[in-house]
Amino acid sequence: MRILVTVLTLALSFCWSLRAAHSQTAAPVRRVTLDELVDRAKKSDRVEAARDKLRGAEARRDLVRAMWIPQLEITATGGPGPEITCLPSPEMCTSTNVKSVYRIGDQPTFRIDGTVTMPLYTFGKLSHGSDAADEGLAAAQASVEASRADVALEVARVYYGLKLAREILIMLEEGRGHVTVEIDRIERELDKGKTNVSEYDRYRMRSLLTEIDARRSETQRSVADALVAIRALCGDDAIDIDDAPLAELPAVALGTGAEAREMGRDKRPEHRAVNAGVKAQEHLATIEELRWLPDIVLRLGGTVARDPGADVPFNAYYNNQLNVTGVWAVIAMHWTLDGTRPGRVREQNAELDHARTSERLVGLGLGWEAQSAWNAAQDARRRLDAVRAGDAAAHSWVVAVLQNTELGTAEPRDLNEALQAYFIMHARLYSAMYDWNVGLHAFARATGRDWRELLPKQ
Repeated sequence: MRILVTVLTLALSFCWSLRAAHSQTAAPVRRVTLDELVDRAKKSDRVEAARDKLRGAEARRDLVRAMWIPQLEITATGGPGPEITCLPSPEMCTSTNVKSVYRIGDQPTFRIDGTVTMPLYTFGKLSHGSDAADEGLAAAQASVEASRADVALEVARVYYGLKLAREILIMLEEGRGHVTVEIDRIERELDKGKTNVSEYDRYRMRSLLTEIDARRSETQRSVADALVAIRALCGDDAIDIDDAPLAELPAVALGTGAEAREMGRDKRPEHRAVNAGVKAQEHLATIEELRWLPDIVLRLGGTVARDPGADVPFNAYYNNQLNVTGVWAVIAMHWTLDGTRPGRVREQNAELDHARTSERLVGLGLGWEAQSAWNAAQDARRRLDAVRAGDAAAHSWVVAVLQNTELGTAEPRDLNEALQAYFIMHARLYSAMYDWNVGLHAFARATGRDWRELLPKQ
């Protein structure tokens, strides 16, 4: 049965791993609406995973924006230093008592070197890097939006699926009551020896009762599974959906299939994400080409070194590395050039071409997905309008047969046929309502809109 398979598939896709451990709780059940379910589900781990990526993109953006901040490097060393004496004196230091200043001694010595590097002009590398990081952040934000929209659509499917299963269950319960009453009547007539009924009539009605019980069991399982799915999505075992009956959403203007394809390509967050990825890749390819040019930087440095065991010559031309205090400042041009540079440029350009091709393929897929959602919604609406009349006729048939049964002018097979026809048409009506409601949500998702935007203005 298509209805039951749909509900069961949705339930298993969300919570198969949780179903075995699920048990009814004694806590009072809180009934929530579809909007409340969506709000709860948007806080689920599935959306949280996308938000984690968003936080990573924000961190990368902040990292790139901080690259203009001067970089400080400090190196501090210490240890035993040599004892060096100027001969004949520090004022007339023509020689020393050692041949190398690198001789290890027993005097405590230290040296601190510091360098500050600040980029002055990078020929656009920093600005393109910042732009690439911004586009990466935009792609991550669009991915979060897409995850939220996916969760909202899945919640709508399970929400309406649970309502559908419960409506079918009510219908089966109602039909079972009519069948059991008819079986009791047939058995009383047979016990009285009347010839207006036969054993075939009893067998026929009991077969229908067995079929109803089998369908009822399947539907009860679907209700239980869908309820578990709702609770798993929201992370709350004490909630249930509102008890309002399944009702169709209003008819809306869906536009044309071509319009749906265009909106699917242009308005979906997935398309914005892949478009931002292309722009980020363009900036990265530009950066790789700009690496042929140098970085112009300002460098400031200072050194402090002390060795109490070494004399300090009184001569500006002596280079005393063990006792020195000094600062310096230069403007430098920095290149990093090697044989891999041409290959790196080609690699980034290939990545850019791949990103652009992926953008076209994603746009094509999103367009046809929107067309498919449009087709499904159109079909659901046509079926709903067509089945409604048949359902009313089947219901009138059942009522007429029940009235004739009370008058004694109807045969048992009449009720059997009328109930089966009613079951089929009423189930189709609920199925069409479910398909229309979910189809409208799916169409809005496929065209990058909130489903409420499609409803007629009050």
